[in-house]
Amino acid sequence: VVADTHSLVWDLLLAMPTNAGIIAHVHAAAAMTSPGNEGKGISLTGNCDAMLVEPTTAGDWSSLLDFRHFERSVYVMQILDSFLRPATAMFTSLKPLETNEELSKSMREMAAAFRASFIQSGGFEAVLRLFIESGRSEKKSWRRNRMGNECALRIITECFFAADGKLSREGRDTIESFAQTKDFLRSLVAIAIAGEDCDSSVSDNAILRVLGLVRMMLECGPSTITASFTMLPGNAAETFLTSLLLWKGTGSFATTSIRSAMNIRKSTEEMISAIPLLFASALPWLVKSLESIDPLTDGSDEFFSVLLKLVLTVNLTENATQLRDLGSAVCIKLASYPRPNSDTAHIDHSTGVLCGCLRLLIALIEVDNDSGSFLVEGSCHILRSLDITPWSGGLRMSNNGRWEPDFANLNASDKALIDLMGSVFDGFISSAKLSGLPPICCDGKSRSLAFRAVRAAAQACNGGAGYSILADRINSIISNVAPSLRHRWGHYASVDDGTTSRTANNSVKYSGLKNQGCTCYMNSVLQQLFMMPALRKNLCSAEIPLGVRSSGGGAMAKGEALVGKKISVHWENGNKYDADVVRYDESTGMHTVNYCPVQLATGVGHHQQQQQQ
Repeated sequence: VVADTHSLVWDLLLAMPTNAGIIAHVHAAAAMTSPGNEGKGISLTGNCDAMLVEPTTAGDWSSLLDFRHFERSVYVMQILDSFLRPATAMFTSLKPLETNEELSKSMREMAAAFRASFIQSGGFEAVLRLFIESGRSEKKSWRRNRMGNECALRIITECFFAADGKLSREGRDTIESFAQTKDFLRSLVAIAIAGEDCDSSVSDNAILRVLGLVRMMLECGPSTITASFTMLPGNAAETFLTSLLLWKGTGSFATTSIRSAMNIRKSTEEMISAIPLLFASALPWLVKSLESIDPLTDGSDEFFSVLLKLVLTVNLTENATQLRDLGSAVCIKLASYPRPNSDTAHIDHSTGVLCGCLRLLIALIEVDNDSGSFLVEGSCHILRSLDITPWSGGLRMSNNGRWEPDFANLNASDKALIDLMGSVFDGFISSAKLSGLPPICCDGKSRSLAFRAVRAAAQACNGGAGYSILADRINSIISNVAPSLRHRWGHYASVDDGTTSRTANNSVKYSGLKNQGCTCYMNSVLQQLFMMPALRKNLCSAEIPLGVRSSGGGAMAKGEALVGKKISVHWENGNKYDADVVRYDESTGMHTVNYCPVQLATGVGHHQQQQQQ
């Protein structure tokens, strides 16, 4: 909101230039003034020679746009900006509507006429030269030049592009005839990468204009312009593209700033993808910058999107070295990713960096014809960093052609894939080494990608080795947790048929109240009441009347008092049986019970047994 208000106020001020003398000089230079007004160098500042201009003739912009008098030149460019981009919004409050439309139309026609004479008289090239000279200046003067650069960018954009957003005829002619194209590109790039110091960086809107101009120059100009751009001194093109792909925005964290930063990142991604030579040059630049990305940063989707497109489209043979470097960089970044602690376990801890690296890992596995050669070095690094036990020592090929424990003759690529599979499984999906802490992949999105990486690595291994060791690992996990699960589920009952003993996998019965016949509604009400803690506590602590106790209740009876009473014995598997208490042993504290007759499933006979408990 603040940024929008600032823009509106500034546009209003631009619509009202106040120095009539300089305005007359601008019209004279553009050959749009009457003879009686030419050469009147009037200054309304009162005491400053800086705003005085030598008498101006048509086409003479040198005295108006002079880098030696930069402040005055900025004022001149503000006047030019107001003429080229009229603020018709000032008429919105006028009534009737026809007056508003008539005045707005008149201003737009005047702006179009001024634009044509401004370009034809050489004013456009004069602004370009001033902009280039500003880009060559020392870094300490960038803060002073910031306002002038932003104003120059607005003028340049207005002249290069037509009303429909496409390259204008005048803009195309300028590209073909302008001798300082490379210097112009250097100045554009310098503005964007000057943001190391927030005081000298330009606004997000100016960055978007820079992107539009750079893309226009690279797409519409000859191929030599793109080649010149990629070879700008000081790795300027590399810094330009990587910084804009990870652009966080300038100013506050307002909604407008977040949206404009997203537009910058998306526009940069589209520009790289649209220009083949630029796309081909981007891989080593992005691999180098991956190491310096903050693992918890937001807004990295576009960066990883470009890298993913490169992995899926580049020639694998010609770019094998760069892809191996990328594999190592991805594994290094994953190994350094911070594990969420207990305080942040319920927060969406994964970011675009974690998910982006996992997507790249999957892509590198799937495109590699040599099954893992791009990840041999990276796999070793991630094993060492996370202190993961290598999975590649777990199986061997048996005589019958099946994989069994102990890998003895694995090639380097399969070994790297199996160890990488173990690193992702044990280091990111599981948190066995740090019990009590959530795993690194603690949300659904990152866990899904991690499982996809494990599956891709298993599929890429030769002879099914990956699937075999993965199955062995899963069986080991099942064996470790099976006892506790069986205990929890009540799968412990055994049946003795007199000759052999086998385990019966009895299913747990549902808890609840039996329907005595049209009592389902009453049962539901009782169950709801039982879920009220206070009521349940009072009911369970109430004394049972003697009459109820003597008829077989006995919930409060203990020791000898239980003898002669009928009780219900609940087994661990969930089954329950009625029994009579026949005696009590004070020395052991145990009761002897007789189970009541139970009808067997075969329907033959009854049985009675005694059991101490």
